[in-house]
Amino acid sequence: MASPAGPGTSLSTTVAARRALHRRVAGGPNRARLLLAHGAEANGIGAHPVYGGHTPYRLALRHGHAEVAEVLASAGASTTLDTTDAFVAASMRADADAVAALGPEPLTRALTTTPELINYAAEHRNAAAVRLLAELGFDVNHLLHRTPLHEAVWNDDVETVRTLIELGADPRIKDTEHDSSALGWAQFGGKRQVEAMLRGFTP
Repeated sequence: MASPAGPGTSLSTTVAARRALHRRVAGGPNRARLLLAHGAEANGIGAHPVYGGHTPYRLALRHGHAEVAEVLASAGASTTLDTTDAFVAASMRADADAVAALGPEPLTRALTTTPELINYAAEHRNAAAVRLLAELGFDVNHLLHRTPLHEAVWNDDVETVRTLIELGADPRIKDTEHDSSALGWAQFGGKRQVEAMLRGFTP
């Protein structure tokens, strides 16, 4: 069977590229270009539930990867966003003006339906988005198996850890999988920079 990506690309390579594009939106614009060149569909819908039925473009914006979104748009990705996606995209690029322009309804809905946005911002090393989301009312201690602080600690992300502590994150909270505090994660993972920071805040 011929590959839709062209005669020089196998079908298995094309399928793998489609799946990888959803997984690798955090890999940067060059990786996105590579995957598109190997048959990934700019408007493909992720089949796995973890992708929430989102296209790679929407996932890139939801995770704050604006450059990847631009590459996908250039490749023909649909750039139409509903108000929820527009709110998430604006939040993840820490654009307070764009968030305000959407009005109060998307914020109210997000606080109720997706309180874990602040966890995702921390996971993706996005201290500016963490700060904005906290200012909008998102809980810096939201426990989605682990807190935003656990996410930042595992990345050894000093900036985001410092931001979360400044915003009132509690380093004593334990995750639900390993029953460990953020300091415990730092010690287990050898995250020396944030371990030193947390020792000053953890009894």
